Amino acid sequence: MPAGSLHGKKTLPGKSSPGWPRPRPRFTAWRLTKFIFTRAADAIADVVGAVVGFDLLGAERIVASPVPTGWGTIAMAHGQCSIPAPATAELLRGIPLAQSSIQGELTTPTGAAILSVLADGFGPMPPMIPERIGCGAGGNDWPGRANILRILLGESVADGTYAQTEQIYQLETNLDDVSGELIGYCIERLWDAGALDVYTTPISMKKNRPGVQLSVLCRPAQAVRLEEIIFQETSTLGVRRSTVDRHVLARKSHTVETIWGPVEGKIGWISGGAPRFAPEFEACRRIALERNLPLGNVYEAAQKAFDATKVESE
Repeated sequence: MPAGSLHGKKTLPGKSSPGWPRPRPRFTAWRLTKFIFTRAADAIADVVGAVVGFDLLGAERIVASPVPTGWGTIAMAHGQCSIPAPATAELLRGIPLAQSSIQGELTTPTGAAILSVLADGFGPMPPMIPERIGCGAGGNDWPGRANILRILLGESVADGTYAQTEQIYQLETNLDDVSGELIGYCIERLWDAGALDVYTTPISMKKNRPGVQLSVLCRPAQAVRLEEIIFQETSTLGVRRSTVDRHVLARKSHTVETIWGPVEGKIGWISGGAPRFAPEFEACRRIALERNLPLGNVYEAAQKAFDATKVESE
């Protein structure tokens, strides 16, 4: 396990969680046959113990600190290998790493596997009131660093307006030599790859050149793939990556009945307020084209058809 900290807020994320399903580590039959290299008995005990433990804790959201891997080399069945080990590096794709001056392996493949599946996000400790704290000490003595793993369980003190607060990545790059057609195609690919949001901003670049800032919001597990798309489809030589907080309202899909037929949309709740309905553009567009109606009339009819008193807030 990594020498760091986990912070919990009260049920093991299930299929009802906003972030479900999360990407799972990719295992092949070959990797499974080589599981013996990770000392299978120890790994199985660690994985089962971690899953059962977090299930008993009943954490609604799990946030982990950036992961320190250490540096140097380790001995493997195939010989000496640099840290992080290949399996560890694969499992940590899309997860922020913390720089460490410790020469040695701080994160094992088993620890990386547990984090990649159980953690909903990575970053600084979220606002919370700690209720219980657990510590586990490792067997190695690292110079200048306590070899412990801490888990803090508590209640979130985030604004009650939001159903969820999560940390996501913001990817940005500045472009002044790419045509609008290529930028548009890149944006399409980013959306298809699962970006949470993609947008452009007009900017002024060096030598007074007009340019475009391409911005992408995504979950940590998507960052590597989305950066690859930006490098493939644009001429940029670098992509900035930063961590930002994202506040999400409670929401769900909802359909209203208009005189022209059903219109799909979403409803969201602000704490203490009535639910609000937002019609889906494509649903309104379809009816407008089929009925030869102004799009604004369909939007207005969908809004009027929504009855907040018939919606049970979740």
